[in-house]
Amino acid sequence: MVYGEWDLFGNALDYLQPGVFSGLTNLRQLSLYENRIRGIDKGVFDDLQELRFLYLQSNEIKDIQVGALSHLGKLEILNLASNSINILSSGVFAGLQSLQYLFLTNNHIHTIEGHAFDSLANLQYLFFLDTELRDVDSNALTGLASLQKMSTSDNRLCCLLSENTTCARTSQTSALDTCSRLYPNLALRIAGWVMGLLAIAGNGTVLFLRLWDKKKPKDRKKPKDKVQNTMISSLAMADILMGVYMIIITSADLKYGNTFYLSAPQWRDSNICRFAGFLGFLSSEASVLTLTLITIDRFIWIMFPFRPNLRIGHKGSKILIGAAWSLTILLSIGLVIVTSYRPDVYGLSDVCLGLPLHVEAKDTGVLEITGHFYFEYQVNFKINERGSRPPWLLSIIIFIGFNLVSFTLILICYIMIFITARRSSAKVRKNSSNKQETKLAVRMAMIVATDLVCWMPVIIMGILSQTGAVTLHPSLYAWTVILIVPINSSINPFLYTFIVYIDEKKAKKKTVMNEKKVKLLESKSERSVVQSSGINSDNSKSSEI
Repeated sequence: MVYGEWDLFGNALDYLQPGVFSGLTNLRQLSLYENRIRGIDKGVFDDLQELRFLYLQSNEIKDIQVGALSHLGKLEILNLASNSINILSSGVFAGLQSLQYLFLTNNHIHTIEGHAFDSLANLQYLFFLDTELRDVDSNALTGLASLQKMSTSDNRLCCLLSENTTCARTSQTSALDTCSRLYPNLALRIAGWVMGLLAIAGNGTVLFLRLWDKKKPKDRKKPKDKVQNTMISSLAMADILMGVYMIIITSADLKYGNTFYLSAPQWRDSNICRFAGFLGFLSSEASVLTLTLITIDRFIWIMFPFRPNLRIGHKGSKILIGAAWSLTILLSIGLVIVTSYRPDVYGLSDVCLGLPLHVEAKDTGVLEITGHFYFEYQVNFKINERGSRPPWLLSIIIFIGFNLVSFTLILICYIMIFITARRSSAKVRKNSSNKQETKLAVRMAMIVATDLVCWMPVIIMGILSQTGAVTLHPSLYAWTVILIVPINSSINPFLYTFIVYIDEKKAKKKTVMNEKKVKLLESKSERSVVQSSGINSDNSKSSEI
């Protein structure tokens, strides 16, 4: 009988024949690391019933047959790190009821079948770093009743553990990382559908009305109406894209349901998510640029009423809108390309849109083992990163820098418009044309105000979080991205088209009533003339008599 340990590390072993360790019934430690072993077949370790420590790290193991480890009932440490294991099949660890330490770090594991760890009731420490997991089964970690600590590079696995287990994460959680569905509550799910459908239906109606308006006779349309038509049509198109974006994201929440978090990485890397991100960014920035142009146009009309040479013409408005859309399309395509290689520079989240809102994440670190012998081993959680901020450079430049400049310009313009309107309020009452201009300016200010309400919180929270002044809670990020950002796309049609349409209907009705009054007065005057002429005729006849 052979006692103690066998060291076969550092050789060129590439295959272990079943029965190769026959007769070593009292072997307690076997070192086979740094070889070229490609697989573990059934029958290789059947005689090693007293084995306590098995080291197989740094080999080329791709497959472990189910039942190959079933006779190692007293094994306490199994090291399979730095191999090429692809799948952890259900029952692969059957028979290892005494196992306490399991090392699976640095493998190519892409699938964990349900109940793969069911036999490891006494496992205390699981090292699962640097793997390549795809979809994760909701029962992937069932059976680990005694697990105390796990070190993993995949945050989804932490969601499958009990609250009493320490999960050492090596990667930061994303802003919307939860252990449930994409939308964390029913209110956001309802809001997502309502706003998405309203944005599409409302702005679709706006485009229809604007296109119908273009068919009116040219002599009935003023140059400023054509410019306004072009710009508001552009804004409606941008808001429709936001509605499509919301429908895509909300549909993903409906599709994945409560197990969304298990497929979150695959969703973020999918073409549908990239397309949704493309639409969301294109919509938001095209809307910002269009609103800026609308504000500048209104500013010129109100502040310089007698300088027609400064006004934006119909052809000029088409060129400016075309340039704005071309720029945003190029930026959107650029972000899709960049995030394919470096998603961290844009802060791509589960809603496929990156906003520079740093949220409080759990400390990241690894499990560190000290000691050289089993009875001296200590496993501690070592923090290697605390409070770091992701390098969302593009998000900061665009959503904070560019949008802040645009909305500052918009705010300054409307403040000056309101000051001018207030100073000339007496004249406005006497001049119907000026009154109409002021009314239009107020309506446009309401539109811009809704966009400021939507984007200024993002800008302010982004500045505060990136400077370290505050740390946002993940739920606040969720409400901001899902509810606040797209709400203006649903409201805008009611502010700048439907209200105008209702006012026009009222004006037409009033005009018709005035015309009827004029005709009635004319009819009365004609009757009076006829009656008076009849009386004069009678008087002349009587005088002749």
